[in-house]
Amino acid sequence: MNAISKRNKRFQAEVGTIGQKLRSAKDSALKKSVDELREQAISNSGTPENLDSIVAPVVAASIEAIRRVLGYELYDVQIQAAQALIDGKIAEMHTGEGKTISAVPAAVFAGIQGKGTHVATTTAYLAQRDCAQLKPIYEMLGLSVGVLEQPDAGGGDNRLAYDCDITYGTGSDFGFDYLRDQVELKKQMDSRLGTATLDRITRRTSNSSRPTMMRGQAFSIIDEADNVMVDDASSPLVLSMFQPGVAEDVEAVSLAQQVAGQLTAGEHFDESGRQQVRLTDQGQQFVHRRELVIPVKQLQRPWTTYVETALRAKLQFHKGIDYVVRGDEVQIVDQSTGKIYEDRSWQDGLQQAIESKEGVPVTPEKLPLAKITRQRFLCLYDHLCGMTGTATSCEAELKSIYNLGVVQIPLRLPSQRNVMRTRAFESAEQKWEAIAQSVLGFHKQQRPVLIGTRTIEASLTLAGYLESVGIEFQMLNGLQDAEEADIVSRAGHRSAVTIATNLAGRGTDIKLDDFVKGIGGLHVIVSECHESFRFDRQLMGRCSRQGEPGSCQTFLSAEDWLPVTHGPWLSATINKIATGGEVEIDLQPSIRKIQETLERSNFAQRLATLARIKTQNDTILSQYE
Repeated sequence: MNAISKRNKRFQAEVGTIGQKLRSAKDSALKKSVDELREQAISNSGTPENLDSIVAPVVAASIEAIRRVLGYELYDVQIQAAQALIDGKIAEMHTGEGKTISAVPAAVFAGIQGKGTHVATTTAYLAQRDCAQLKPIYEMLGLSVGVLEQPDAGGGDNRLAYDCDITYGTGSDFGFDYLRDQVELKKQMDSRLGTATLDRITRRTSNSSRPTMMRGQAFSIIDEADNVMVDDASSPLVLSMFQPGVAEDVEAVSLAQQVAGQLTAGEHFDESGRQQVRLTDQGQQFVHRRELVIPVKQLQRPWTTYVETALRAKLQFHKGIDYVVRGDEVQIVDQSTGKIYEDRSWQDGLQQAIESKEGVPVTPEKLPLAKITRQRFLCLYDHLCGMTGTATSCEAELKSIYNLGVVQIPLRLPSQRNVMRTRAFESAEQKWEAIAQSVLGFHKQQRPVLIGTRTIEASLTLAGYLESVGIEFQMLNGLQDAEEADIVSRAGHRSAVTIATNLAGRGTDIKLDDFVKGIGGLHVIVSECHESFRFDRQLMGRCSRQGEPGSCQTFLSAEDWLPVTHGPWLSATINKIATGGEVEIDLQPSIRKIQETLERSNFAQRLATLARIKTQNDTILSQYE
């Protein structure tokens, strides 16, 4: 740590010296200095070691532009975070310490090299917000900046955004645009002689000499890196083509749903994990019995697969947790953020099985065009780095998969967070009642309270308990979109009570006024523990930012998902030692033991997934005429 600390001090001293000289420079002179650095960067682009000499001048120029545009002075810890990004590391920076601004010097350093820099956020709103806020800074330094537009059903063309020095967008949008480019390249390779010329003549393709939207994968800065690179890593990016109408195999899907409801666990099928539901020999005989009229001509996969998929839909996927039903549509809920995706669907018939289960029209399966794992896509970048508030617990995974080290950025000011003892109860009902009473107590003090729930269903349950004690609240559970940031930004106001599913509203500051600071700050309640302690930490990190006062407390019941599914021994312990429904000792160490086991298991599963595809090329699935 001493060597790193000394290096940081030397670097910050050099940046400070250069910055003092830039203070008196005119805007035109500041831009000219960056233009000269750009020329030097481009001429040395093939030799990264020769770029070391321009790092401090670039960072100093960026800091000065931030000061002039926003009136904001970067703190030493933010400069340290920028340095970590430039070094190709993951900067673990505590919530509220200013990650968004810390990334600007790194984006400028990458942008002046002329290869294109991608800044990946978790939501389109954050990409648009950050681009709009930071654009004047980049333009003062002579850099162009763009943001990816959301594609329509047929796919959008973000070529102009990618032509900019710096491009903002969601991690998924960058990945899908890469897949669209691969599909386009394959189409051109497979096209008949003269087709490309004919397309240009008839204006069916862009006049650009570049056939792809992207210029390549040179630099990527990942915001909320643990969410993008770890939590979402198990789900591949699949580019699909929408097919209108009703599924051709709707009768088979419907029949499988009916048959699944007649099967008995242990006798007809075995369930061993979220991806594994298998019919037994007796179950095979039951679903193929003579009197069952199977629509054989409709089948797009084996009949037993239809039934097993219907069982998964029935047993393992729950409305309000894994998906919501809006009108006649089943829409997926992101388990790590609580966000609802209107344009995503499950594969291999699962979407159709859930639609049948919910009694909505069964849609045709989307035609897959191309796919790539998120890990493989991110590893295509020449320079990859990122920021997050919780990286150390997944440090081994970031190193083994992405070869990225983690740099812990110290707090600017000592934390004043008061972490209260975990409260545990025998029943979920007792837990929700206790949470409502706890909120009521803080509400009487006029302290703002933020309650995190694991599922949409839980947020609606909690809402009922708060209403029963007369507390008004704001709900943020993924059903909102545009107003999400506004709801979160007001969560620190006097007497405010906010329910947020998982990490909905992530990336938005919760500002406290002087009155709230004077009475103890924001209080955060973790109403149910997640399978990874990182999620709980992220929620707790919403309070006591930048040295402000605040407190947090975790609630648990023997009926919660985590102990019931992964630690029944803890549920038994709670039921055994509870007095009057509540346990008197702190069970946080027991919860962490379960979470650590799950984190290791999930890590192993992601490694296994990566190993299976490590030697494979990107898959272009469809054939073109």
